[in-house]
Formats: sequence, structure tokens, C-alpha cells
Amino acid sequence: MSRAHAARGGITVLTRSSTITPPPPRHRAEPSQRRAAPVRSSRPVRLAREFGLVLVIALVVAALLRAFVVQAFLVPTGSMENTIHPDQRIIVAKFGDVQRGDIVVFEDPGGWISPAEQVASQPNPLERALQFVGILPSTSTGHLVKRVIGLPGDTVGCCDRQGRIRVNGQPLDEASYLFSGDAPSQTNFKVVVPPGTMWVMGDHRSNSGDSRCHVVDGTGFVPLDLVTGRAVAVGWPLWQVHRLPVPATFTTVPPAPPAPGGPAVIRRPHC
Repeated sequence: MSRAHAARGGITVLTRSSTITPPPPRHRAEPSQRRAAPVRSSRPVRLAREFGLVLVIALVVAALLRAFVVQAFLVPTGSMENTIHPDQRIIVAKFGDVQRGDIVVFEDPGGWISPAEQVASQPNPLERALQFVGILPSTSTGHLVKRVIGLPGDTVGCCDRQGRIRVNGQPLDEASYLFSGDAPSQTNFKVVVPPGTMWVMGDHRSNSGDSRCHVVDGTGFVPLDLVTGRAVAVGWPLWQVHRLPVPATFTTVPPAPPAPGGPAVIRRPHC
């Protein structure tokens, strides 16, 4: 259907009528359907998150190292003077076999530490947590530190005519580590170390309640499975840091024969 719109100059212009459809209305998204713009974290927040992650990883690594590799211990007494002084921190390796001459940290076999000593120093919860992850040295009162003199099968005795300790017949030259003025032992003894145990003594012999003092109660031979680790260095204070090597005299000790089936006390020590 055509319609005349206008006549210009005698010419009639015809146009085809059409219906113009308006565009559909734009759909407005509800507020809940609108896409949220990404929010960028501020630099301080990102740094704080990264620091927290690094801190957690460091604590986990420290706890694993403490559990399986090395651990620091605080030495509260003078039984290992002058090799280790009271209040020094020692670094203990938890790997490797125990050898004669090693300084070892071990759990109380039973009755070596009095109840009063066990409760003398109890850490608070924060200190306990820091000790657990290895940031602070362990102040556990259930551990001891001594030097290994004899292993399974060894015959350990004191004293020969020169006042020396003998291991499998070989006298020990203990001048490099024995406390100045101390004799190798204030009591004579002779024992054969049974399987799975060790004979230990402190370097400050006149101030050490060690294997000699506990033969009578049956705990003088310390089970090897109670060993926490070998002390390899003094780590604190910094100006007193030094290694704790095995004295050369122990390399001269001959191999032990097979260990007897049980404790063999030939001459009982007295403390």
C-alpha cells in the first residue's frame, strides 16, 4: 500500500509505508547478577601473606631438622667440665653410630635425675613451643650428657698402677679432656659391658654421677636405644663455640670380644 507524502514540482513521491519496530529494551542485570570487578590486594597485604607463608615453611623445616637431624640442648650442670661448662648450648647430631669417646645425650635410664632436679626448670608454654620447633635449645630435665667409655663387650676397669682407666687392656690418656686436678676415678672398678648398652662417665669425674654410681641399682649400663644423639659442638655462647671431637686415645683401644649375655661386674665401684 502506497501513500502520497507530498507533491514537489508536480511530481508526486510515493513511499512504501513500513512499520518501524523499536529495539528491544536492554536487560539490566540485577545487582546480584552483576559481575564483580577483580580486587587487587595492596602491596603490604601481599608482603604480609608471603612473609607468613615463608615463616610457616621455616618453622616446619626447623621442626623436621630438630626431630631427625640436629637438636640444641642446654647443659645445666658441671659434670662435663672443662669440656662443656654449665649453661652452654651443645649441638647434638641425631644420626651416626655411637663410638667410644663420643659425648652423648641420653634419656634418664631411671633414677639418675632426682625429682627435685626434674622440676627445677619448667619452661612456659611459649618456651616449650619454641623448643619444639628448635628455635630455643631444649631445657629438658629428663636427659643427661656423658662421655662413652665402653661399648658392648668392652672390659672397662680402673685403675692400673699409673691410676689410668683401661679399656680392653689399653690404658686411656685422658689428659686432654679430664677436669684439671681430677683422677680418672675415685673408686676402683672392673666391668664387662653387656649387649645393647654402654658405660658412660663425666669428664669432671669428682662431680659426676655416672655409670660408676648406678651399678648397684642396676642402671649403670645405659641402653643404647636411650641415646638421643652425639654432641658434636658447643654452639653458644658465640665466643665459646668449638667442636667436640673424639679424643685420639680412643683410637688405640682394641676391638672388643663378643659381649657376655648379661652384666658382668668383676669389681663393683662405689660412689
